[in-house]
Amino acid sequence: SVECDHRRKNSKEIKRLNDLIKELEEKSSQTSQQAQGEVGEILIEETLKSEFPLDKIVEVAKGVNGADVSHHVMDRQEREIGLIYIESKNARKFSGSWVNKLKEDVKSKNASYGVLVTTDLPENVKQYEDEDLFICGFHDYLLAVKLLRVRLVEIAKNQFIEANRSSSSELVYNYVTSREFAQWIT
Repeated sequence: SVECDHRRKNSKEIKRLNDLIKELEEKSSQTSQQAQGEVGEILIEETLKSEFPLDKIVEVAKGVNGADVSHHVMDRQEREIGLIYIESKNARKFSGSWVNKLKEDVKSKNASYGVLVTTDLPENVKQYEDEDLFICGFHDYLLAVKLLRVRLVEIAKNQFIEANRSSSSELVYNYVTSREFAQWIT
């Protein structure tokens, strides 16, 4: 039945994610800070792909300028409605320069939001955050992305309603002022 297929798919997905977690744990035990940083990037990327299968989650290749992950939020018609740009930092000491770089990347890529995911949160997070840039830990990033995604969907929905409201009222006006309506009234 459909429910059995759904359960089978879910159990396969859970097994795949558990295998991924094991792989990431093995990689994280390595001492290389770069390898640990890659583990964080892979975790974010894979979690977002699993959580938002309709969205386009793209890893920014090594050596390419920009954040680590581009999360293209898509609507049901597969049109992009926003971009969440995510930078992950698995470092012992927070650096304000990360925030400035992410702000520049968000601006240059015309992203809707930027999210800095770090193992070391600064004491005064609000000092670094903006209305379109947020800082969180690895345990909180999924919630932050979900909330930002919901916001992008709401904005797109309101824009669609507003765009169609004027065309609907235009249609009503055109009908009410038409000969057909005038003949129907008399």
